[in-house]
Amino acid sequence: MSTLIIRGGRVLDPAGGFDAVADVWIENGRIAAVGENLEREGAAVLDATGKIVAPGFIDLRARLREPGLEHAETIESGSRAAAAGGFTTICCLPNTTPYNDSATVTSFIVDRAVNRAAVRVLPIGGLTKDGAGEQLAEIGAMKEAGVAAVSDGDSSVMDAALMKRALRYAASFDLTVLEHCEDANLGGGDIHDGSKSMLLGLTGDPVSAETVILARCDPLPRGLRADSLRASVERRRCRSGAASEGRRRRRYG
Repeated sequence: MSTLIIRGGRVLDPAGGFDAVADVWIENGRIAAVGENLEREGAAVLDATGKIVAPGFIDLRARLREPGLEHAETIESGSRAAAAGGFTTICCLPNTTPYNDSATVTSFIVDRAVNRAAVRVLPIGGLTKDGAGEQLAEIGAMKEAGVAAVSDGDSSVMDAALMKRALRYAASFDLTVLEHCEDANLGGGDIHDGSKSMLLGLTGDPVSAETVILARCDPLPRGLRADSLRASVERRRCRSGAASEGRRRRRYG
């Protein structure tokens, strides 16, 4: 049996609304109790005075460069960096070489994660082939291979009709679509669009580059799921009433 008491840290539990200095008693990898002055015979004690004790963080937009760019990062090195930062689950974008748009690539990532990752790694499959936004990827096969969601990573699907089909198709496999909210025809600027960009002679990135993509999802059929990977517009509303606050989760239906 393995027993550990994390002593005297500031314990944060957002789900339970707990925020106080306390001890955490862990028994065989599971939290047995949280409270003051916990004692357990034979337990190892970790002094967490002045530190924060919290549930593991989840990164929904990790970039693990394996396969294809192992010289930059591998699943092993990326997961170790995540663990060092307090992340226990990371969802890796499909921007690999080759692009993760097939069961073959997904299976490789899943296998490598099981054998080498320091934290839980969940692959995100490509929404369209090669992330080109022209043809749907093998979503069903990737689901069987282990993807947790589908997305085109740093690109937004500009074809609204294709996006509608993608949402419906993904929903049939109970998968969420993670959308990069940036209209390629409006975005791509150097700084925020406004008087400062005009004064400096730099291409501006307007609010509408994000809100246009967010707004087009509102009239889609109920029951479809889409989350925003990139939404920096705060406390604003599109004409359709779609709200965007930071990286707020958006569920349709």
